[in-house]
Amino acid sequence: MKSNKKIILRMLEKHENSMSAKQIRAVLGLKKSATPKLKAELQKLIKAKKIKKQGTHYFIIENLKVKIKENVQNESIMEISSKTYIK
Repeated sequence: MKSNKKIILRMLEKHENSMSAKQIRAVLGLKKSATPKLKAELQKLIKAKKIKKQGTHYFIIENLKVKIKENVQNESIMEISSKTYIK
């Protein structure tokens, strides 16, 4: 299993609600045998203070939501500006 940290962060930001490891695994299309590796990756994100865990559910930290939205807006602005032509 390759590293899915960015995908997990974007998925949690998109869903806005907390998700269990089983739900995350299903969205990523991983087999049940990949659960330990997924949980280890989630633990790394918790230690990096990018996500939080409450019970069995994981959710994104509010400060990170703002940063992700700003990055997405900047990327879309750059994409639009690269498509515009100067006459």
